[in-house]
Amino acid sequence: MSGGPRFPKQPLADRERAFVGPDGKNPFGEAQAVPSAPSSAVSENIFSPARSLGSPADRQLYEPILPHRAGSVFWLGLLGMGGAALGILVLGPILWLLMAGLRNLSLIVVTGAMLVCVVAVYMGSVDLKAIRAGAMDPSGERRTILGQRFGILGLLMGASAWSFLVYSIFAALL
Repeated sequence: MSGGPRFPKQPLADRERAFVGPDGKNPFGEAQAVPSAPSSAVSENIFSPARSLGSPADRQLYEPILPHRAGSVFWLGLLGMGGAALGILVLGPILWLLMAGLRNLSLIVVTGAMLVCVVAVYMGSVDLKAIRAGAMDPSGERRTILGQRFGILGLLMGASAWSFLVYSIFAALL
């Protein structure tokens, strides 16, 4: 192949004025004029929303509403709080007293539970903002709040477990 790539010939490349039809008019630029709205319907601010969409009931007809994620937030918060409680109340005393080699298992469980709690708190705060803004279904607000609070309690329990760990390390050093 000599001379580089060959492209197909463009159908309008030979014409001087490519956008002029056989009748001498530009079909893209000389279209029929769009009828304007009556002067009484024109507001002073052209960027303001239309008056017909002003009420919240009208906005719900046109704006998409996201489904709530209350079940996910609730179960993540409950799972995180339960994992932190399991790590502190059950695994902690048993492993600290009986099995010295597995003491870190309770801290691993508590740390995993704290990560789940962080996800629950974050998802809950995002969903509550969306519910209050009107972008999400408000029927799951109570369970979202409850799941977020479970996540906060799980974080507090995990922080107390880690503070006990730090205290026990410093107490052993002294």
